Amino acid sequence: MSHALSDLLGEVVLFCMDYAVNQMTHGSILYRLHDDFWFWGHEDDCRKAWRAMTQFASIMGIQFNEEKTGTVRLGSRANQAAASAEVVVKGKSEGNLESGSEDDSRSRRTGKGAVLTTDNLPKGEVRWGFLRLDSQTARFLIDQSQVDDHIKELKLQLSHCNSIFSWIQSYNAYLGRFFSNNFGKPSFAFGHAHIDMKIETFGRIQQALFPNGSVTDHLRQIIEERFRVKDLPDGFFYFPIRMGGLELRNPLIPLVSMRDSIHRSPEKMLERALDKDEEEYHVAKERFVKNDTGAGLGRHGNLELQRKIRAQQGENDNFMPMEEFLRYREEKSGNLAAVYAELLAIPQEKEVDRTPQIESWLEALPAETMADRRNGRGSKRLGSGVYRKWSSMQPYWKWILAVYGAEVVQKYGSVRLVDEARVPVAVVSVMKQGRVRWRG
Repeated sequence: MSHALSDLLGEVVLFCMDYAVNQMTHGSILYRLHDDFWFWGHEDDCRKAWRAMTQFASIMGIQFNEEKTGTVRLGSRANQAAASAEVVVKGKSEGNLESGSEDDSRSRRTGKGAVLTTDNLPKGEVRWGFLRLDSQTARFLIDQSQVDDHIKELKLQLSHCNSIFSWIQSYNAYLGRFFSNNFGKPSFAFGHAHIDMKIETFGRIQQALFPNGSVTDHLRQIIEERFRVKDLPDGFFYFPIRMGGLELRNPLIPLVSMRDSIHRSPEKMLERALDKDEEEYHVAKERFVKNDTGAGLGRHGNLELQRKIRAQQGENDNFMPMEEFLRYREEKSGNLAAVYAELLAIPQEKEVDRTPQIESWLEALPAETMADRRNGRGSKRLGSGVYRKWSSMQPYWKWILAVYGAEVVQKYGSVRLVDEARVPVAVVSVMKQGRVRWRG
């Protein structure tokens, strides 16, 4: 209850700052994610917003975290001097107005100092997670120095894992969640460049962790040393636990499948929206001209009468120029609104096609029963894994089956490595749900 009350009071205070910035900048919005504040626009507007924020903080007795506060001017210095220069300001409040997750706290250990003044914009870098906003390219780039620091930490964590299950749990938590989240979610706004950057960085992480092979080679060697089991196929490591695998996560599969679903660059998407606005102008102008020449005079069938009415109402016989028609399109354009929503969307993972070979593998699986679903073995209960019903499988598992299924079937005769009844699913589920104990 106390935590909920502190959240409420924190929101009340921060809402007042949102309103103060809105009034100082004549309607601009201070975007906020928990206790991270973002403001962008022309430099004059950014200065007004920052002045309002610092004044409000002084009055209310709150502070900004100097290490997490900064400004970036996008484009070249020539563009910065122009009236249309775009500026991004980020601030972070100090204190416990909002509590972050364990992963968030680890990702924010490092930061550049900021000089805070009421007249000038804060000096520092604009960051989110491992992303740094680059002023020249106007893109969020992965800070590879932070990645290097966490590679060292990941090596430390993995070296303290005593069992195969704990090793994979730590590996999945770091690569499958921590790195993936702090590299930023893919979106149409970031395009192929962001996904390619994530793929390249994951490849570099793998090379740093396993310089003489891959993660499966490393696990295969450990299992051979401990249990004298050899020649394990790669699918054994990636297949779900309930089918006898180890459920090692492959962070590259979602990225590659998302990349294939992006067919246009964000620049092309925006250009198309702007072109549609101009097309609408020409359609409206043509309709106006036809109406003026008597093709569609509305309720005033007499052309001279209509011109007199326009003259009395102070209207011009000529249609408005394109500049006037497009003057407020940033606020009123439906085409821009549609492409804005599309740019913020996360690309869908492109699914692999179901081949006759895959069909035969799935048909060999037993049908799900009501008892399976009650015991947590059915597709509706688990929500992930390989199942007889193709439509119930997530794209990730379809790719796992397509890539590694053949070698598993060749080795074990089926996509099931063991009988599901012999797998202690409940015990493994409890182990997986437990928190990873990080060594520090």
